Amino acid sequence: MFTGQRFALMEMKTVLSSILRSYKVRSLDPRDRVLLLDEIVLRPAKGLRIQVRKRNQTFDFHSIYYFP
Repeated sequence: MFTGQRFALMEMKTVLSSILRSYKVRSLDPRDRVLLLDEIVLRPAKGLRIQVRKRNQTFDFHSIYYFP
């Protein structure tokens, strides 16, 4: 791994952590509906739908998951 690449990864983690300190994130898909791909990095096959709210807003956790 190159020096610049390590720096870029550290910067990305720093920016992501500072953003997530101000927001809450939840998945719109239940775990049993998320299909995973077996590659070097485990990732969802069709992406992952999320809902983002500011920390001072609330989620409606009693709502039904949305399936398109």
